[in-house]
Amino acid sequence: MKIRLSTIVIWLLTVAAYLSRPWSCMAALQLEVRPPEDHYHSVDPHGFGVLGAMVIALAMMGPVLWVLLQRRPADIASRIPVGRMVMVMLAIATPMLLQITYLNMPLEWCWPVIATSVIWAVVVLMMCLRTAAGSLSVHGAFDRYPRAAWTLVTAIGLSKAAIFMLAIA
Repeated sequence: MKIRLSTIVIWLLTVAAYLSRPWSCMAALQLEVRPPEDHYHSVDPHGFGVLGAMVIALAMMGPVLWVLLQRRPADIASRIPVGRMVMVMLAIATPMLLQITYLNMPLEWCWPVIATSVIWAVVVLMMCLRTAAGSLSVHGAFDRYPRAAWTLVTAIGLSKAAIFMLAIA
């Protein structure tokens, strides 16, 4: 099996973009200016949000990358299923839930979260737009293992929606 350099680069960039999201929470927290008299005045005073983001990212890394980095079968037409793409963008490309809490910070503190969220969304969009047979693409998982891919994307989307609804309630 011959692996092309472009495949390795796509893998590395996707993994780096994915892992940058929980690290952005830590970067935002380090940029936050706390009053000297109140060390606990913070969006995340004990760092549990950063820790939670890291744990969730590591737990979901395998399934998310499995969906994103499957090879498209050779016998599939090169077309973009719009409904599938929209669902993947809503479920996977949106910011991590724990990133959202850091968006309440002023822009000069939360810019790492915004930057990594945008980079991740662009990476996921690019994986959705890759439709050539044999290429790494979101559609490879749906073409080969549709039940598993739809179950995973639906579960991620419903989880994000449920936690978001609980957060705003």
